[in-house]
Amino acid sequence: MGAQRPPGHPEAGFGWAATRLVLVCIAGAGAVENGDAAYEIRRGDVMLLPAVTGACLFRPSAPAEVLEVALPTGALTSRSVPR
Repeated sequence: MGAQRPPGHPEAGFGWAATRLVLVCIAGAGAVENGDAAYEIRRGDVMLLPAVTGACLFRPSAPAEVLEVALPTGALTSRSVPR
């Protein structure tokens, strides 16, 4: 797992093939674009990008900071833990 804060460019690319990502908007607002679709994200929002999503573009509507967190590549499943 890793996290990074993309540089303060007006636009930032996210995602790559076969990688699950979590985007966390910590300041500002904008839209995550994928193909013809755009999804608004603003301060406090969290967005899961499944591995099949591929590359996305973030277009801020105001100065923004978005953390990109790559999830482990191994399959994680929810399991009941004996008590």
